[in-house]
Amino acid sequence: DRPLVAAAVQASVAAAYESWGEYAKAASHQRWAIEQGEAGGRFGARGEQLRRLCQLERLAGHLEAAQTACDAAAAHDRDIRGIVSDASLV
Repeated sequence: DRPLVAAAVQASVAAAYESWGEYAKAASHQRWAIEQGEAGGRFGARGEQLRRLCQLERLAGHLEAAQTACDAAAAHDRDIRGIVSDASLV
């Protein structure tokens, strides 16, 4: 239960930093949210969370990290739905 609560809190903090234009900080908190969510079972839609991280990393100018997150989102989409969304592509 605690990892899922921690994931929700970290995702909220990420959203706040994103709204302030602090994309690197937002990405750090989003990454932590994903890690905590995975430790606690399921936290939202994993592909959606990874795509959000991808976008935050892009906005922060961390293109290699963005590519990694986008690739993970695309792999998740393929595994779950058999398709890749456009948002998963860099």
